[in-house]
Amino acid sequence: MAGINEQIPSIEIHQAKPEDLETISKLVALAYQTPINPGSFTNRAEDSVEKLAQEIAEGTIILIARKGDEVIGTVRYKPENGFLMLSRLATAPEFRNQGVGNSLVKKVIDTAKSAKIPAIRLEVMEEKEKDLVPYYEALGFHETERIQYTHHKIITMEKKLEPTE
Repeated sequence: MAGINEQIPSIEIHQAKPEDLETISKLVALAYQTPINPGSFTNRAEDSVEKLAQEIAEGTIILIARKGDEVIGTVRYKPENGFLMLSRLATAPEFRNQGVGNSLVKKVIDTAKSAKIPAIRLEVMEEKEKDLVPYYEALGFHETERIQYTHHKIITMEKKLEPTE
């Protein structure tokens, strides 16, 4: 097993196909639940197979990381107002801290650079700040704002991309 932040040998990253959507839905549900509140964040309609298919039809790209035949990670991104919006990064629990998430985010960064997109943005729920903000900061993202909604607060983060990066 690879150590923390090492790459998993033989990981493949590619765009999801319609036949991958059920697996992605289950993976995100598994990855986002917590021992304190199992299923709390995972039963949202945004992760259903139907919603994933709708997102793809509306221009969202869903990447998957595979090790052999097993889907072990996923991320979504979509062009928005001159930047890429990254969302729903998820890694199978047994593959966490092995570079799967980093590999997926780096693939999105490379895609944005190739398309000459100047920045990637993402949102973190404030309740996940302790774990996720340092993770994304290590990948070059920085906090740009905090938005208070009725029932939760969002932290917006951005990574500016230089042509020479």
